[in-house]
Amino acid sequence: MIIWVDCDEVLCSTLVELVKLPEFCWVDWKSFYSYSPPKAPGFSMSDDDQFLMYKKLLTSDNFWNIKPVKWAFEMIKKIKEAWHELVVVTWRASFVAERTKKWIEKYYPNLFSDFLFAETHTDNQKTKAELCEEKGIEFFIEDDPYFASNLSEKGIPCALLAYPWNDSFDLKKHSNVHRIKSWDEFDMSLLS
Repeated sequence: MIIWVDCDEVLCSTLVELVKLPEFCWVDWKSFYSYSPPKAPGFSMSDDDQFLMYKKLLTSDNFWNIKPVKWAFEMIKKIKEAWHELVVVTWRASFVAERTKKWIEKYYPNLFSDFLFAETHTDNQKTKAELCEEKGIEFFIEDDPYFASNLSEKGIPCALLAYPWNDSFDLKKHSNVHRIKSWDEFDMSLLS
């Protein structure tokens, strides 16, 4: 089975590093009730501003301070050992492709066969659902409820890694989305 895995907040704790920027330093990442665009009590930004903030982080030296999500390596390795093909898919644009690949290889060496970039805020932008349809994806691991909903509507099963911004996701409406509390609670039977 080909399994696509989101990058930010699924493999790497990007938001934890983002809130260290001066513009965010007073916000606790756990208080975000929306990821795209980021919203927390007393804080909000547009999609364009979000892109600029992530671009600032992803092109700075602080990028290398981003840590992997707890238990992600262990479970990704287990999935790979079960003979599944793993592909990283991210909203990031290709201007950070090489940095992203180097970061992934550092923390998840030899586990991913490909990297796909949705090219957010470029002329080549695609949704993750569009990429999935083009590539014939079979399963997706995600954190963003918007993308999980799009994938579900296209009939693509999805594991939704639990975060405050997806607490209110309607699992009854999207029966092929399974919310998991953390990577160490990932149910391998979802892949059969």
